[in-house]
Formats: sequence, C-alpha cells, structure tokens
Amino acid sequence: MKKCYCQSGKLYEECCQPYHLQIAYPKKPELLMRSRYSAYVLGLVDYIVKTTVPAQQALL
Repeated sequence: MKKCYCQSGKLYEECCQPYHLQIAYPKKPELLMRSRYSAYVLGLVDYIVKTTVPAQQALL
C-alpha cells in the first residue's frame, strides 16, 4: 500500500483509486484536481480526458 500521489496523506486505495476505477466521483473540485494529478503521475490518460470539459478536449 502506497500513499496517494496527490499528497493528501491518505493511502492511494482510500483516496484517488476509487475515482480512477470509476467506483466513485470526486464531489469537490479539489478532489477532482487531486485525482487528475494522480492520474497524470500514473499515466491514466483516459481518466484525464474523461474528466476534462468536452469543449477543452479538442485542445488536447
């Protein structure tokens, strides 16, 4: 078990992993941004694209 990459101090399994596995959705903007940062570190490009506003996806 590793600490979460978003620096929350929680374990990854208890922090961002449920969002990455689509078991839960971040309820606050801060949690969304933390989960997106963790996804970036882990190379989870699909998660980053999926959580980006559709109008901004064309810029990627």
